[in-house]
Amino acid sequence: MTSGYRIGRGLSVVAVGVLVSLLLTACAGSGEPGESVSPTGVTPFPTATPFPTSTPAPTPTPTPAGLPSFPPAPADEDDTTAAIRAGFEAYWQAYDAALKDPLNEELAEATQQVTEPGSEEAEAILQAIQLSRDRDGRTVGNFVFRDVVVSEPTAADDGTRTATVTYCSDATGISLVSISTGEKMDVTPIPTLLETMTLAEGTDGIWRVSMMRNKEATC
Repeated sequence: MTSGYRIGRGLSVVAVGVLVSLLLTACAGSGEPGESVSPTGVTPFPTATPFPTSTPAPTPTPTPAGLPSFPPAPADEDDTTAAIRAGFEAYWQAYDAALKDPLNEELAEATQQVTEPGSEEAEAILQAIQLSRDRDGRTVGNFVFRDVVVSEPTAADDGTRTATVTYCSDATGISLVSISTGEKMDVTPIPTLLETMTLAEGTDGIWRVSMMRNKEATC
């Protein structure tokens, strides 16, 4: 009998991004009905020491298996919107690379360059990597993203700026295989999710992901 899984962040059956229920523990939280929330209540992974987060976000290194597919940006996109979009894409490239090769420490560390230091997403993504290692699973295939909408930034009283990116995440091209044997695991993907990503602007001008919310939807 096949097991269902969700390729997306923070669903009720996943702890982070694009992992499967086979790998992840349930999340709890206070979202809207039908909406998932990030990692409150996730079972911690054995080693909680965070990876370094002090250096600016590098462009994630492409993997031989390919990269996620993103729609082109509008030709007249302004610089601020382009920078937010770059943070969104950098996150998914780093996440995708790390879950395709969860034993690679450099790829794990790279996820901390695209998430806001100390944020729930920075912790949740490390939990997903550790759970992948513990349960001998890695992803293969590529994500497709559609209907990407970048919000106008909003500023807090202290001047820090945040923005959201909403989009459709399509995981029909993703499957899960055993790290040790390479054999495909018998799981069935939940194909598409509507997601909202919150990003914060760093003092270096780079936008990094701080929080994710999503829900299953046809999109």
